[in-house]
Amino acid sequence: MAQLRESQPAVGHEDGTTVVAFAETEAWAGENAIARQLLAAFTEALGRRRLLLDFSRVGHVNSEELGTLVAVHKGLAASGGRVVLTHVRPQVYEVFATTHLHRLLEIHPEEV
Repeated sequence: MAQLRESQPAVGHEDGTTVVAFAETEAWAGENAIARQLLAAFTEALGRRRLLLDFSRVGHVNSEELGTLVAVHKGLAASGGRVVLTHVRPQVYEVFATTHLHRLLEIHPEEV
């Protein structure tokens, strides 16, 4: 198995919003890097009503990662919060559209 080089996500807070910018990885396929990075960020996100996820460095998502995003969305929605995905690359947005998750999640595609 290839060794992954990865740093922690950048996490910031502003006006009740937690912003998570995912760290770049050498390989996203075959593992749930989004879940691992979100778990690292959640300790700082507790008590926030809005979670903004910056996908500018994400080039691929797998089914396990999609499940993680749905679970995070449902958890925050149950407490009156929301998840927003920003800077989503066209090839990643296509996955959300194909799986119809673009109807469930608030997604802002990358500006072209």
